[in-house]
Amino acid sequence: MTTPANETARPEFIRLPTKGRDPFFGLTRSYFYQLIERGQIESFTLRQRGQKNGVRLVKYDSVRDYILRHREGGRP
Repeated sequence: MTTPANETARPEFIRLPTKGRDPFFGLTRSYFYQLIERGQIESFTLRQRGQKNGVRLVKYDSVRDYILRHREGGRP
């Protein structure tokens, strides 16, 4: 599948950073969890049946939309 020239390729979901900041938005893991807890971005845990732990994924577009709604000095 090809991407149109005027549209940059971006993931549908991103994994939370294990340390430091994520490469897409520059947000820390703790900040992501604050946004998730407040219901401001979409996320889910992907895990195998019967497993206690999994991988936390967030929807890229929900983070992007959050940033655009809260940018300083800009219009929503």
